[in-house]
Amino acid sequence: MQAFNSWRNSTSINHARRLAPRSCRFSLTAKFPPLSQFEQSGMQCCTKTKRQHGATFTFCRAQTESRRLQLGSTKLSLGSGTGIGQSTAMNSTPLPNLTFPSVKFGANETPWDLISLLYKGGAATRINLVAEQIQKGTFGGPILERLPLIQAFHQLIDDALEAGGPRDTASSEIAILRTFYAFADRNGHSMTLETVKDTFIAFADELFARTLIKRKATPGPRKPGGLHPLKLGSAITQGNTVSTKLDEILDRQTPLISATRLITPRIRKSVQGIQAEKQNLKQTFEFGHLLQDICDALTLENMQHDGLRIHLRSGEHISLGRDGDAKTSAKIDGGTDPIRNLLVNIRIEAELQMFIGQTGLNLEQAHNAQLANFAYASHLDGYQVKDRKARRSGAVLFEIFRDYKEHFERYLRWRKIISPSSIRLFPFVRREGTREDSRFQGHRIRRLCRALGKPYISPRELRGTRVNWILRESGNPELTAEMSQHTQETLGRDYEKPSLQRASVQALRFWDRMDPTRGRTIPIAPGECLGYASPLPERPNNIPKPDCTNTAGCLWCESHRDVDAPEYVWALHSFLHLKLIEESKSKLTKRDNPLSPNFKTLERIQEKLAWFKSSNATRRSWAAEAAERISNEDFHPDWRSVILELHGVF
Repeated sequence: MQAFNSWRNSTSINHARRLAPRSCRFSLTAKFPPLSQFEQSGMQCCTKTKRQHGATFTFCRAQTESRRLQLGSTKLSLGSGTGIGQSTAMNSTPLPNLTFPSVKFGANETPWDLISLLYKGGAATRINLVAEQIQKGTFGGPILERLPLIQAFHQLIDDALEAGGPRDTASSEIAILRTFYAFADRNGHSMTLETVKDTFIAFADELFARTLIKRKATPGPRKPGGLHPLKLGSAITQGNTVSTKLDEILDRQTPLISATRLITPRIRKSVQGIQAEKQNLKQTFEFGHLLQDICDALTLENMQHDGLRIHLRSGEHISLGRDGDAKTSAKIDGGTDPIRNLLVNIRIEAELQMFIGQTGLNLEQAHNAQLANFAYASHLDGYQVKDRKARRSGAVLFEIFRDYKEHFERYLRWRKIISPSSIRLFPFVRREGTREDSRFQGHRIRRLCRALGKPYISPRELRGTRVNWILRESGNPELTAEMSQHTQETLGRDYEKPSLQRASVQALRFWDRMDPTRGRTIPIAPGECLGYASPLPERPNNIPKPDCTNTAGCLWCESHRDVDAPEYVWALHSFLHLKLIEESKSKLTKRDNPLSPNFKTLERIQEKLAWFKSSNATRRSWAAEAAERISNEDFHPDWRSVILELHGVF
């Protein structure tokens, strides 16, 4: 009790901002006022404010009345919203509301409430049973010295939710806090603002000790009170979650977890061999074919039957229905027709996973996507999908590949008949009282994959495979990051996998450019080359076949490219002069070779120069300047030494 009063009258502005009860919202500029001034304020409206001690306060009458501290009373009144009430013969305080009103729960869910952390043993009790146990007095009275710290935890989690934070993150944080408090109850640690640092270090030591325990080959019953194995990643996640909250509550500059042995190891990405890459893509393609076969088979007509057999392209089949292989799966879905609901959910689950693989959206975005009046705009090799507004097109919702558009529109027509009233893009049929946005588990497709002996590819793995495939095909990290809605740093750190195949290609290309034994100081022929030899159909028979070693052959190669630049015209004129010298020195008679290869080469070069002369005034000036240079014996550097040698200068 003394600790609570000490916290209540704290003069720390940072602590007051974080730890203040939710019965008031205030903007602090000076000391946190004594509690008696809350009680005597007389505020009657939630929107009414009052300045006291240099601070502005906004009070809510209903919340203030329910949380008013009645010191010295013999009645224990638990805060409204907890659903718990109890009287004890002890001096106590009405406890604040530690629920989360902004979070919606299903009829079958137990609302979150941190009130159980005030009782020794409450954190280790099942969340749906703890209220009943508190009413029975199983845990005794609340430990009020814990209240300031619990309120601080509650405030941080609730503020994150109100700011739009993920619900699943808050749920995970609450579960880890319950583990933290269960450890404190089990080992007799005090949970106050002054002692929580030491308690956390002891908690981190236990987490680390659990990572050193070897897992049994055959799992058996655990020893009472004994520690069970824990993966290092899970231990670090739990430690980081609690440490991050405590760092903010205690206003620490150095993370508390740095004082423990829970150190995140440097993860070195292992290189995958070519066979491993092929195997990974093969499994992903097989999984995609399974999803496609399921979507094709579960039409409105086929779902009217009690039994359905899906024939897969691999030659296997899946039997669904009352007498099928997935009979037990029907029990997990409610509704008037559980078999039909099962088939609907299987197809929606397959469509959702295919949608993630095509768009690259994360699971939460895709699962909670809403139906819209979709419009398609061509973009790169696919479409940008937008919400068609009355006057203008909306923002881009996602991007799909071109081949997926027809499949997606077919699903939308099917979905409109199956669930016409739902606004969700993937409206699963759920049991009564279950939230529509409850976490996606993928258990139906997972069960089918297990029955077929095929690997199940999770949505995260689908996204990773898609990202690495785009990166391998495009070779452009910036474009890949943009298509995957990441920064390049996130792409390289979390998604990109080292590829032996891609690294081998990059190494070959590098040494093709940089290896002095392979590089050429003089081009084979004027112009550019695509890098492979492929003869044109009109190549004369007596012209050398393109082989990247004969300059004449390049002029009849599909890879040869002209360059729209004056230097290229100069090089072409120099090459023409070289061929004229070679033709004049030829010893072959017209009878032996009436149409020499050099003559055909000269014609080819002259055709190219004629095009430049007849194109426009600019290119005509390039040709005139190049001819003037040749007449002045100013040859292009690529051909100068060869021409001078034929002239007998060297």
